[in-house]
Amino acid sequence: MNGPLAERGTLASRRVLVVAHDFPPLRSPQAIRAWHFVRTLSGEAGEVVVLCRRPPAGAPAPVLAANVRYLATSPGPFESTVDALVAWRRRARGAPSDDVTPGALSLNWKGLALKRLRRMLDLMVFPDARRFWVRSAAEALAALLRESRPDVAVVMHEPAASLLLAPMLDRARVPWIADLADPVVAPYTPRHWRRRAFALEQETLRAATGVAVTNSATADLLAERHGPWRTPPLILSQGHGEAVEEAPPTFDAPKDGGPLRLCYTGRLYAFRRIDPVIDAILAIEGVQLVVACPEPPTALLDAARRFPSRFELHGEVAHAKALSLQGSADALLSLGNAGTVQSPGKLFEYFGAARPVLHVASNRLDPQVGLIAGLRRGLSCDNDVASIARCIVELRDLKAARGMATRFDLSKDAIDRFGWPAIGQALVRALGRLADDAALRRRP
Repeated sequence: MNGPLAERGTLASRRVLVVAHDFPPLRSPQAIRAWHFVRTLSGEAGEVVVLCRRPPAGAPAPVLAANVRYLATSPGPFESTVDALVAWRRRARGAPSDDVTPGALSLNWKGLALKRLRRMLDLMVFPDARRFWVRSAAEALAALLRESRPDVAVVMHEPAASLLLAPMLDRARVPWIADLADPVVAPYTPRHWRRRAFALEQETLRAATGVAVTNSATADLLAERHGPWRTPPLILSQGHGEAVEEAPPTFDAPKDGGPLRLCYTGRLYAFRRIDPVIDAILAIEGVQLVVACPEPPTALLDAARRFPSRFELHGEVAHAKALSLQGSADALLSLGNAGTVQSPGKLFEYFGAARPVLHVASNRLDPQVGLIAGLRRGLSCDNDVASIARCIVELRDLKAARGMATRFDLSKDAIDRFGWPAIGQALVRALGRLADDAALRRRP
């Protein structure tokens, strides 16, 4: 497997291509990652070209630097139709095109029907229904390669649809980095697609000029699957935004002895189990859980209905609202991904909130446990009721004793290396080295 090559490099006066199906105004974690990469690259490169999915009809295009070229292409007939219907409904009720309806805790029958149809398409098309974007993206990429060949490129996974465009870069002799924010073969990969996903993952590692992963455990996993790395991969963790408090909060206990306020923002996938957390909270006095996520699981909906003072649900919220909820919490709940060593991107966003993290690990190999302990940024425990309850009681008692700020290191300096600017600069250096190496090879 290949990795970044030379020792030095610069992107000044060079053209960088970023292939990312998800890009703002889409709200996925991968869109946020791509956005921050492009922001950093635009400050270092001569030109940045973003090839992505066209945003939903009526949604505002992102505000980009003058040297960023935005190539947004059709997601295919199904998603284009869905986008048009959603935009029509929003116009009919006078809502902004990019709004998120607060308090929408479950899908109506139309939303459920669309979800089922998407799931059916995912089972019918490899790697999933986002494959329909590849046709329009390939046409745009072919035109770009003819008129203004990039010096270097980043191809971002997830989704795997982006990786299907990489052979075009190989044929054009454009060096590229595969940014594997998730391995291609993941717990959510349908069983009947796993052989093809394994082959795509293997071909990506073989063909890419460089490979980036989010942690060393993922690098080890890929080496176990496909053989030793020829050159170590680039480690580009997930990150937090720039708006980090310079001074940690004091966590003064309220005079009325208010509850410990735990907060979770993000999706609750099937591989993130929150049921033991619910049971632990119900067994302890003086604890409240605030959750902002689309489609909360049944167990959480039932708990909120039975104990509304203990469980506060917000449904899907805009990113700014999620950050506000994090900032109003005493501690932030992180759920490890079962069946994978990947780092939840939300954990690194939590670092920027300057609040201690309660990380519930999915297994004893979870690399986040050591990371949080090394940073003194919070507590970790196994995903069982007794272990979770012990940590919650410790956090509750620390709040009552005003001991949070001394028990944990919540300073900005401790997590600067996980800020998006620092991560983006590591990508800049790697791309510069690849571009330098390619230029040397082209010399007579």
